[in-house]
Amino acid sequence: MCAALFFTEWRLLGGQYPKMGYIIFVLGAIVSVANMYTSLLRYPVHLILGKSRDNYKHVSGLPLIGGLVLIGAWLLPQSLWLSLVTAFLMLVDTGSISWFVVTVWSDPSFRGKENA
Repeated sequence: MCAALFFTEWRLLGGQYPKMGYIIFVLGAIVSVANMYTSLLRYPVHLILGKSRDNYKHVSGLPLIGGLVLIGAWLLPQSLWLSLVTAFLMLVDTGSISWFVVTVWSDPSFRGKENA
């Protein structure tokens, strides 16, 4: 459903508040990229820098905050480029609802499997 909203010409309030939309969009984009870094890139970078696995401490991202990207995009004027960037950011944001669904769906314990 979200993808359909991105690729249509519809925008909330018809892009009447672009400054507020861009501010919210940028904040959401920063959180989305930070979530991706903490989930996917931080550990390999830690190892590349020559640090041991024992020194590594997992840090969680900010769940659901990256969804601000979607809200900010709704407030912006129509733009296919911006819609594509928003869709990409929503896909790489590992703290978003879409990744929550993927994680829950792939976990055998949620499907009633024994000894999961």
